[in-house]
Amino acid sequence: MELENNLRSYFKKDISYVIFNILVITFVASVILRVFYGPLIGIIPYWIDLVPEVETYLGMISSFLILGILVTEYVLK
Repeated sequence: MELENNLRSYFKKDISYVIFNILVITFVASVILRVFYGPLIGIIPYWIDLVPEVETYLGMISSFLILGILVTEYVLK
């Protein structure tokens, strides 16, 4: 609970905190995909094509989330 309060103190608005949490979730999902990419290539045949596409989409989502945090913190008053 103390970690949550410490994180909230960095953000002026609650929506920025929510967007940051979604950003963390997308980053963790990307890391999990990258970790299991090698071992699962032999088991799942389409994994070699699927993971790079999903990581591209997660990267685009992450960049939009970062822009959303910047807009809500600095542009919107």
